[in-house]
Amino acid sequence: NVSGMDFGSSKNGIWSDEIGHHVDFIDASDSQSAEKNFHNLEKYSMHYCVRPIFGGGVWRSFKPFTKGIIAAHCGSPVIVNKGVDDVDYFLPNDYPYLVDGNDESSVIDVIEKAKSTFGSADWLMALDVMRNIVDMTTPKAMAEQFSNIFNEF
Repeated sequence: NVSGMDFGSSKNGIWSDEIGHHVDFIDASDSQSAEKNFHNLEKYSMHYCVRPIFGGGVWRSFKPFTKGIIAAHCGSPVIVNKGVDDVDYFLPNDYPYLVDGNDESSVIDVIEKAKSTFGSADWLMALDVMRNIVDMTTPKAMAEQFSNIFNEF
């Protein structure tokens, strides 16, 4: 059974009443909310991280793929749109739950795909990708990445 959630701040994602019929929103807009609601993550089999895509420019801000990394450490696939920061680094082009665009119908289509493919080859492939993200983000792996950065100087 697939149950999806968005753990974060409502202002950071693409959200609508229709999306809310498929994905629960769990407030983590500040440290108190995040700490209070963190235990709810284990109840969900799928995480949601569809964000607006911003153009370049001086004032563009970047958001790390924290929701994807949290999903990976929870053992859950993530639904995310192409163009979200770090998605190209962590997810292969054939990742089955990539939303092409950020309109509501494209998002709903991928949510429905995730629900209908639960336990299938697509779902298992997504879980393999998420396990790879866990391996990439262990404390040891992160320390090695920092060491490599410093060795370049």
